[in-house]
Amino acid sequence: MRKEWTQREVIEIAKLLKLRNFDRKAIAYYESQGVFPKPVAQLKNVMTLYDDEEIEVGLVDVGRRMRNPVHITYEDIAIAKEKVLISNKAKNMSMLLRRIKTRPVKVI
Repeated sequence: MRKEWTQREVIEIAKLLKLRNFDRKAIAYYESQGVFPKPVAQLKNVMTLYDDEEIEVGLVDVGRRMRNPVHITYEDIAIAKEKVLISNKAKNMSMLLRRIKTRPVKVI
């Protein structure tokens, strides 16, 4: 498994877990309330990365605090992560993250 997940992938995981209306605004709200973790790394308006273990805890806490609580287990989250990794967007992001870690990126 990966150690970091992008914001878009976290939203896809939440949709698979049946968390309604979980988007960027919801993430910002839950971050401000201290329920969802702060990002590990952020490039404004481009990419936001979250730690693997922290999003598991965050998604379970968000599920408990929804208007209609959703019971989420860590096994459910692991299954959702595997499904998200199969998608093409996630494969492209995995390649990008590997490339960044192995080679320095040129800034133009």
